[in-house]
Amino acid sequence: MEQAVGLPEDLPGIVGAWAVGAISAAAEPAAGTVNRTVLLTTGRGRFVLRAYRHRDREPVDREHAIIHFVAAEGVPAVAPRPLPGGGTVLERDGRFFALFPWAPGRQVARADVGEAEATAMGAALARLHLVLRGYPRAGLPRRGGVPDRADTLARMARLEGVIRAGAAGDPLAAAALERLAGQRAYLERPPASPAGGAVPRATQPEQALHGDYQEANLFFAGGRVSAIIDWDQPGLAPPAWEVVRTLQLVFDYDPGRCRSFLRAYRTVRPLPLVDLDAAVAVRDVLAAHGLWVLETLYLAGDRRVARFLRGPDAGPFVPVAERWARARALCAPDRAPPAAATRRAGENPVSSA
Repeated sequence: MEQAVGLPEDLPGIVGAWAVGAISAAAEPAAGTVNRTVLLTTGRGRFVLRAYRHRDREPVDREHAIIHFVAAEGVPAVAPRPLPGGGTVLERDGRFFALFPWAPGRQVARADVGEAEATAMGAALARLHLVLRGYPRAGLPRRGGVPDRADTLARMARLEGVIRAGAAGDPLAAAALERLAGQRAYLERPPASPAGGAVPRATQPEQALHGDYQEANLFFAGGRVSAIIDWDQPGLAPPAWEVVRTLQLVFDYDPGRCRSFLRAYRTVRPLPLVDLDAAVAVRDVLAAHGLWVLETLYLAGDRRVARFLRGPDAGPFVPVAERWARARALCAPDRAPPAAATRRAGENPVSSA
């Protein structure tokens, strides 16, 4: 077997539980910052082994449950392969594993996501949101809660001390400290009343969401999204929360691609501009408090997230509200959603997804 360095020695035994034949090749993808993923070729085809970070089985079962729910409604979710004895989760030495078939289609790097991909992503997300309206809410965490400011500032102080202590041998220290300083300054600014009064409230109720809808979790074929993977971060929030997260994470609020994404989304289901404004206000707060990358890198020692401080993702902290302002004028609905889209809301919306 051709095996990359660093893969577990018991990999053949783990994969053998699914009876998919001997492993001929195994490698870990360059991407991936949470769960461990192994790309496999066996005597019966190509598969993806998912080694969960969770020590508790509940979130693993929750991921598989939501996959099976949306797949039954026509969403192109890649479902885990059943074990010969039943079930889809393998427990081995306190760890949990699942085996998935290779997703159909191709992946597109973030830098290469153009308006065609943005259009496909928008339509697919709207169909997914229609399906997820019917998913049970019990047990799903709420997204968008306001963090404690004092706690965040204390964590920032700790991070700064750790980064400065190792700055001499760390090529990322300057970028990390610059980002940290920008976030702290934004958090410590004097409170200001939002223009026009109170922050707007979303008109659409919270519901189940995928939680990490971005290009790294999507495959494309024939001008559409052909597969959606990585369902282990579902949560409850108004749909605009996930839309705005994608506009920020994938498109960095680029006006043209945001407009293409939203036009396609709105051909399937309505999305008022006020809902986007409300979601931006929430993400603006969360981004100012967000320390996941720096804490993962400097406190947990996980170098896989270092890429977020390099390349196009690098640079000083820019508030979400400021970035949204670049695209907002092009993000209003062109017109009222067609009656056909409204009528389809109660029907299977993804049969052609």
